[in-house]
Amino acid sequence: NVAENGRLIALIHKLGQADRPGFQVGSYFYMHNTGSGKALLAAKPTSYVDRVVDYWGLPAETHKTITDRDELLRDLERAEERGYSICDEEWLEGFRSVGRAVRGPDGEVLGAMAVGGPIYRLDMKKIRNEIGEMLIEAVDTLEAEVR
Repeated sequence: NVAENGRLIALIHKLGQADRPGFQVGSYFYMHNTGSGKALLAAKPTSYVDRVVDYWGLPAETHKTITDRDELLRDLERAEERGYSICDEEWLEGFRSVGRAVRGPDGEVLGAMAVGGPIYRLDMKKIRNEIGEMLIEAVDTLEAEVR
């Protein structure tokens, strides 16, 4: 997934329900309520986040969507510290995703990779103990290949 004009665009979708509405390649998403989007925002300067929020706002798609700028900035800071973002039913009820920014050889953010699924399969303990680390390793491997 990559950022385009302050929105997230899906480039590749693998596994499971590729035919499910909203998951098609080429679909646009807000960045503040998806695993990939939050990972991209966390990897960018606050000035970039401010421009995106000023332009697109923080629309609520579920009752758990972050709609406060300061809360979003705190969430992005936590994502940067742990190495991946978490979207906890913020885009779609019953759906979680974990994202990490992908950087090129010069350190510039190229896009993001995410793992997502139903909350019963991606519980927070599993994210902390398995999925987050697996995603970090997958992105590290991809970045090494790009160099």
